[in-house]
Amino acid sequence: MPQIQILTPEQEAFIPEYQEKWKPIYLSTQPIDQIRAEASVKAVYTVMGQREPKVIFSTSPYAALQQLQEIAQSNTSHSSQPSQRDPFLFIKAVWETFKLINQQRQAASQAIQKLHEQLSSAAHKHLIQEIERQVPNDLTTQDIVENSFVNSLPLFDSLGKRLDSQGNSTVSAAMQDKQPEEWQESFQMTATNVDAQLSWLPAKKMFFRGWLKQMLQGTLTAKVHGVDHPQFQGAIFNTLAPSEQKIMFEHSPIIVTDLIINCIWLDFAFSVLNYPHDVRKWTALQNLVQNCGWILIVNDTCIVCDRPMQILLDENHQLHAENQPAVQFRDGFSIYAQHGTIQKN
Repeated sequence: MPQIQILTPEQEAFIPEYQEKWKPIYLSTQPIDQIRAEASVKAVYTVMGQREPKVIFSTSPYAALQQLQEIAQSNTSHSSQPSQRDPFLFIKAVWETFKLINQQRQAASQAIQKLHEQLSSAAHKHLIQEIERQVPNDLTTQDIVENSFVNSLPLFDSLGKRLDSQGNSTVSAAMQDKQPEEWQESFQMTATNVDAQLSWLPAKKMFFRGWLKQMLQGTLTAKVHGVDHPQFQGAIFNTLAPSEQKIMFEHSPIIVTDLIINCIWLDFAFSVLNYPHDVRKWTALQNLVQNCGWILIVNDTCIVCDRPMQILLDENHQLHAENQPAVQFRDGFSIYAQHGTIQKN
């Protein structure tokens, strides 16, 4: 059957433009403007109907981690004073303080997270509706296998390029060398095997159709925002000690670089596909990611990190540098990487 096309050729032609629009933002090495950053954070809380937080600044995610620990410890020590009359009061105070800090932390982080989730949900809701209109009801298993593969080709291509950059070209070479008739034979064999192995499954065609719709949704959004982006989150976490990683995970940092990459898709969905959305909330999210580095939250305090002063990439947009940091912050916190693989320094 013909390939299922969710986007028109005219819409697809806009994809590179939106990828290039946001690329300088997540690769920016300019120091943040603290006045704009603070206003952007508070605007998010306002638009989400929550009380404005206290905003402080840090020179890097590592320095922010140290500040976060100090704030958490300070709050715990001030709130937990033992009593001479009741030995159990101290334990109760510690427990109540722990619960309060956890609740406050969750409430504080929810404003930014919920803003992003609401905008993403709005875009994905309309995308799913469009996919529902485009996917026929009478699909065969081979139709599903074929469309799954064809729509995933951009992701395979990107994976092949990344493997090539690491000296392993067998995957992409095998894909490029295979002839159309060979692919058709592979589709038929795969479909036959799937039908045989899942012959027991009730409503099998409905299950396959639902799976295809989810696959189309994921591959289309990945195609729009792209997959060739430096992995800042993994790079920073892998540089930390295990105890530091645990603290960072417990406080759920807002990875602004990840939000920026998803903004490529949101911008395309709202501007090119004209999906309905809350303009005030979309403006608030754009201002936040354009004016802030990583954000760590404890209680009612947002710690906003500065951007790196240096970001070096290879030809496939992976963190890479020879004999120098691939990422370096102004306070000296550095990350060494070779073609996206973090090097312990």
